[in-house]
Amino acid sequence: TGLGLMVSYKIVDNHQGSIQVTSRLGKGTTFEIVLPYLEPAAEAEGGPGKVTRIRRSRTDEGKL
Repeated sequence: TGLGLMVSYKIVDNHQGSIQVTSRLGKGTTFEIVLPYLEPAAEAEGGPGKVTRIRRSRTDEGKL
């Protein structure tokens, strides 16, 4: 129904993140979710956050 993507988008958007989608016919679709990350010590000091990328992909068998 597409509701899962909308709910996911709203959660990511509320956390000042972004979702990027790439799709290749016959290969599959990749959703990249980027969220800001702030070290607890940096947060207390008001410092800038950093981006930590976590990459997970599924094979054709559906295994992580």
